[in-house]
Amino acid sequence: MRSTMQNAKLFVVDEPMSPDLEMTRFISEWIKKYGEYPTFLFSQVQGFPQFKIVMNLLKRPLLLESLRLPQENYLQVLHERLHEGKSEVRRGESLATQRLAGLDQVPIMTHQPGDVGRYFTSAVACLHNPEKGGYNLGFYRALIKDSKRCVIFMDPRTDAHRILRAQWASGKKDVPITLFIGGPLSTYVSGASNVPYDKDSYEYASCISGSPLVLDERGGEYPPAPAEAEVVFRGRVLNELDEEAPFGEFKGYYSKATQSPVMEIDEVFCRPNPHFLGLFCGKESGLTLMSLQNELLMYNHLRSRGFAVENVANPLNSFGEFLTLVQSPEPNKELLDAAMQFDKRTKIVVVSQDIQRTLAELAIHDFDVSSIPYVKREQRRGDRLGLIVRRTEEFRWVEY
Repeated sequence: MRSTMQNAKLFVVDEPMSPDLEMTRFISEWIKKYGEYPTFLFSQVQGFPQFKIVMNLLKRPLLLESLRLPQENYLQVLHERLHEGKSEVRRGESLATQRLAGLDQVPIMTHQPGDVGRYFTSAVACLHNPEKGGYNLGFYRALIKDSKRCVIFMDPRTDAHRILRAQWASGKKDVPITLFIGGPLSTYVSGASNVPYDKDSYEYASCISGSPLVLDERGGEYPPAPAEAEVVFRGRVLNELDEEAPFGEFKGYYSKATQSPVMEIDEVFCRPNPHFLGLFCGKESGLTLMSLQNELLMYNHLRSRGFAVENVANPLNSFGEFLTLVQSPEPNKELLDAAMQFDKRTKIVVVSQDIQRTLAELAIHDFDVSSIPYVKREQRRGDRLGLIVRRTEEFRWVEY
């Protein structure tokens, strides 16, 4: 993370500012004024003098650079790395050596006026998967109840929920968990990705970055964190529920209250002069993580199936997952069906020869339409659409 910060154009905000709504209000007003926003470094965090907060670091060019990928044709390079399957994960000394008393010493943010409290949004959670023997990374919002207690929301469809359910069913009353903030951005991409259940998320992070990944040497019951993580939280998820939410989710509205597992925090460590990497839901950083991993997984799946695919895009204005554009020199129904079956969250899939001009392609050329039911939480919510653009006629294009 720190190496990425060195390559970012940081806009330093040196006026004292609170993590309780002030920073996200500042960013929101900036976006309204300018239409976009840079990577911010808030250097004077009220109530947390040793911390600095970094916002909007997870921009696409910076993420690609951190993964040692070209800005163009990066999906092909990632596909080749995954096909080759090389990874190197080893242990080393953690840089997070300073013990903190609890969550109250960390600038965990309140993001929206209607949020029920302070929330983890940028902490990557790590669980050990005893069934498969590896580690599972994921992003899960967690409401801070007090200095030692959170409520963590894990969708029942996630691998983490599956791991917890199996552990509780075996008689365990709590499951060790580690959360970390900062560290290699490859772990952020891995945590956001739907990595297959039988794969190790740290191995996946090393593979997609094409570089070694060093995890902390700490033994005992807790899963490891990256050795260079800025802040590390170790604790246990209890077989006990409490209420969390409302929370301003990435789609721009407040999620309803849920009954979710309680997480007790046993210890917190940070690096000297730590940088807290924040993530503002529904804005560029979080949506870029969503779209990048969706593009990677879809491209790799289709290429592995033998389809001629040149590019995949999940635009940010569709929240990085609900519209999928697939570019192929050979648009056909088999390709469309494979894409629609692979990712059932996407509502519209368009296969064409030029996804940079999708609307123009649809306006000019013929197209075929397919539809299948869109099911969410076991209820039909409409139909998913698939469109294939067919260039059945060549045109003489105007010069001016």
